[in-house]
Amino acid sequence: MTVMMYRLIKVLSDGIVGLSSEFGRQLWCICKMHKQHECQECGQSFPIGAEMYRPLSNGFNRMRRLCKGCVCLMVKTGEKTDER
Repeated sequence: MTVMMYRLIKVLSDGIVGLSSEFGRQLWCICKMHKQHECQECGQSFPIGAEMYRPLSNGFNRMRRLCKGCVCLMVKTGEKTDER
């Protein structure tokens, strides 16, 4: 597993957040898993049917997933970038 560093830009609504990473700035939303996935931040594996965040765009990182726990931690700690 390669740990990616995602940073919170803004919470847009319940279930949609703006994140920044080496892939640039993207919107991420909650979706239900149709395959088993691993969180890119914490490395925890999640089964089919679990809810995780995925990028809204279909770029080359479209298969990456973040667990709700990691995104909630970013929101609770207020870990935001200076980007607008």
